[in-house]
Amino acid sequence: MAKADKAIIGLLKYERLLSESSKTIRDFLWSSGGEAEAIKMATRMIHTPKSTEKAKNIKSTKKMKKKN
Repeated sequence: MAKADKAIIGLLKYERLLSESSKTIRDFLWSSGGEAEAIKMATRMIHTPKSTEKAKNIKSTKKMKKKN
């Protein structure tokens, strides 16, 4: 029974996280009227190889600064 309770609590926490994430995304896409286009553009920005490469560079730069 304890495992089932843990599983249910985990699912509820996951559902809350998804809900908060989708609200954050909606707040980020504040465009008026062109919401579908904004979603497509945001998706492209997130999933392009260049943005991934830039994100990796930013992370590695932060690590280097901390070491110094």
